[in-house]
Amino acid sequence: MSVSREVVERLAEMTRIGLAHAEAEALGRDIEAILAHVSALQEIDTAAVEGAPGAGSDAPLREDVVAASLPVADVLANAPQQADGFFVVPAVFGE
Repeated sequence: MSVSREVVERLAEMTRIGLAHAEAEALGRDIEAILAHVSALQEIDTAAVEGAPGAGSDAPLREDVVAASLPVADVLANAPQQADGFFVVPAVFGE
């Protein structure tokens, strides 16, 4: 699978990673190599492989129990920014 420089640059922008042109090209090659390995793994026939114990829908679940949570003032005490009892964070989408 080919990963274009534009795709790498968009991924870097979305994840707030600053990349030089050469780094973007190298990262594109690395991503292509990773995708090739994943593709190879997807071709392995695992039909006869038994699942790991406890992995699956038959795994025991604990009861959902309502418990007291931390007071809002304590939670927000170390927040760099807050407003009306909520954390204020920089916008990520819609830029």
